[in-house]
Amino acid sequence: MSAPAKQFLLVVDAHSISTETSGDLLKQGEFYFNVNGRRTPEKGDLILKAHQHVTFEPPLQVYSQLFQTKNVQKVEIHLKVKEHDVITMDDTLLDQKLQLTVGDKSLHQESHDLLSSNGKVKTTIKIAIREVVPSM
Repeated sequence: MSAPAKQFLLVVDAHSISTETSGDLLKQGEFYFNVNGRRTPEKGDLILKAHQHVTFEPPLQVYSQLFQTKNVQKVEIHLKVKEHDVITMDDTLLDQKLQLTVGDKSLHQESHDLLSSNGKVKTTIKIAIREVVPSM
């Protein structure tokens, strides 16, 4: 008889965001996170001017996913910071892919400082992968 599948919860939290640009012709930009196609915040935007820094207290959860696996599984997190445009398509200011492993440890945590390719947007995220153990 094979071992039962284990459950793991993957959570990505944003701890801060810094901007060197508003990303808009106006003096402020409307920012949001997009992780694996999911938008955070779901409604509304983070209003930021150029050269602003925001620390999220408590951290802003930008993604979560539950996995059931018997084996180690590779997972890709595709994180974008976007600036909302009313008239044209939204601008992607930061675009990063991270490769993670699920199922090899009961608890795994890592932190990443992500910088856009042009250096104008920086965000600090923390990733936690926890085994979900039902109580008896």
